[in-house]
Amino acid sequence: MSAAAALSYPAVELFIARARAALPQFQLTANNGPHIAAICRSVAGIPLAIELAAGRVGTLALPSIAQLLDTQFALTWPGRRTAAERHRTLGGAIAWAIDLLNEDERAVLRRLAVFSAPFTLEAAQCVACGGDISPAAAATALWNLVARSLVSSSCADGATHFWLLGVTRAFASRMLEESGESILSAQRHAIFFCEFLESTYAGSTETIRGAVWHSHAACLANVRSALDWTLRHESDTKLISRLAAAAGPFFLDLSLLSDCVHWAQIGLDALDQSQRGSLCELELQASLGLSLFFGRGGLEQAHSHLNRALQLAEEHRDPYNQMRLLGALNIFHHRTGDLREALRLAETAELVATSLGDPACLAMANWLLGTSMHLLGDHATARRICERAWSRPPLSNLVKRVRFGFDDHRVRSLCALVRSLWLLGNADEARSTATRVLEEAEKFGHPISLAIVLAGIAPVWLWMGEWEVAQTYITRLTEHAAQHSMSIHGAVAGGLQAQLAMERGDHAAGLVGLHEVVDVLQASRFETFRTYFAERFARALAALGRMDEAIAVVDCALRSNEAQGRSFMFPELLRAKGDLLAAHLPDRDADAVLRLSFEQARCQGALAWQLRAAMSLVQLHSSSNQAQEMQLLLRNTYAQFTEGFGTRDLILARRALVAGPYKTPLKLQARR
Repeated sequence: MSAAAALSYPAVELFIARARAALPQFQLTANNGPHIAAICRSVAGIPLAIELAAGRVGTLALPSIAQLLDTQFALTWPGRRTAAERHRTLGGAIAWAIDLLNEDERAVLRRLAVFSAPFTLEAAQCVACGGDISPAAAATALWNLVARSLVSSSCADGATHFWLLGVTRAFASRMLEESGESILSAQRHAIFFCEFLESTYAGSTETIRGAVWHSHAACLANVRSALDWTLRHESDTKLISRLAAAAGPFFLDLSLLSDCVHWAQIGLDALDQSQRGSLCELELQASLGLSLFFGRGGLEQAHSHLNRALQLAEEHRDPYNQMRLLGALNIFHHRTGDLREALRLAETAELVATSLGDPACLAMANWLLGTSMHLLGDHATARRICERAWSRPPLSNLVKRVRFGFDDHRVRSLCALVRSLWLLGNADEARSTATRVLEEAEKFGHPISLAIVLAGIAPVWLWMGEWEVAQTYITRLTEHAAQHSMSIHGAVAGGLQAQLAMERGDHAAGLVGLHEVVDVLQASRFETFRTYFAERFARALAALGRMDEAIAVVDCALRSNEAQGRSFMFPELLRAKGDLLAAHLPDRDADAVLRLSFEQARCQGALAWQLRAAMSLVQLHSSSNQAQEMQLLLRNTYAQFTEGFGTRDLILARRALVAGPYKTPLKLQARR
């Protein structure tokens, strides 16, 4: 906003006039304009408050004035000496206004001081009622306080929210302490938000995901203050465990993973004997496991907590929580590389879903199966299953109970669809699908879903040779992971950036970046991406003459891949080894390794990997008596493609065929 536009607001104009009375050279500028606007907003445009705040500009910086307005220091700032007593300080003005209140209104005002953020009428009644004050009397008192400008209000999204200005809350807090009601009011505040969160997450998904829920998300400061107070003051530890369990899904929905880890651990530590094995423990274990898994990367701890939560869900015969936890553990084993166990969990989820007959359960089981099939290299099956993820299932009890992670399974399956399409040889379809999947994640609006999509699809752009698009995805993932404390996704972004550096010819930078990333992924047991980066890491080592290390890296990745279930990367790892042997150790049998790479790709239906293996074989035998055989293999592989002829691999394959000693078939020439 320009200075001229800001001066069109009476509150800003008043502030400037009073500031110049205290500091004649004071000017409205582009730098101080936002601070002035924030001060005027924080006092709701009240003229006396603006005058007193503006009078401080000679001694305090504007940010300091804004900060102090929420404390008791602002209550004693002096105004004009000639003004009436009640207009000399904010404290005097508030005290004068409070003197005009009846007893019920004064009691309600001081009790409302426990709210550190906007609150609803229901919340106000829960905290303010007691003694001779009924819910109806509390509501009447609240409306009167609004009418006297001691409480502010606004209506949005079909709900009315109330709040106290900082200086009013500071005055009311002092009243509350003097009344001896502070502990009781804070306890009611904590109990209200505990019950509010419990009922919200037990209710309709439409409420949770709709506009009303987003207004409820503004109560974050109240939830945090309730947790802080309960931890400090509540002698009955059951409440802190219960409140932490109720807050877990709330923090996960807002992607506040650090908050979730902190409070879920406190809640677990505070569980008494009667709460062990309860649904409260189930929620705490699940919340802690999920937040550790997606946030800090503590996979061993996350696995332990998720397994315990699944055990409790089975003991309580809670199929919806079973689905939720089977899905989380499926992701866990995908990431740690145990693809067979991940598939078993997906199949178990399918059995649970079938027994329930819930359409959302069946859809989620399909998403888990489709992703598992892709990672195990069954791309045709993965495509058939994952394409169903474009249709969202109807709302059901599963959506109400799973919440965090439900749509993550869907976007994971859509990412698997994009990768499977490219591997099957449908590059153009993969390109258009990738754009749609990103739009889906952005529309859903959850940070973890977006991180999954950015990390899951960026490799496809690298495979296609579209480096500028890949850079856009990588940069966005880097910034997104940093913003939301997603350390593992940040490491993946670093690995992708290093891979891109190698693609552009900077092997030294690529090696440094990959070395750091591989160490992080190994320490956190993020095996799926470690296997992916192992191929590039080995090539970077070889490019810089570190051949023994390169062979060791790729051999280790192949052994691990073999032990845990051959993944979609298995053919490409074999090709990397074959290329290294061919270039640096010609006395070793590179031909056998490359032929095995081609055969494994063919078994997976991964036409894109077949093409790469065929090109490596053509290069290996360019001067041997097998050159014609390899040219034929490449021609036949190329002929199976029906699209994607502008992608890097197909361009390179066409050049290899045109430059070869044997004539290119007419079919190939027509496509050129």
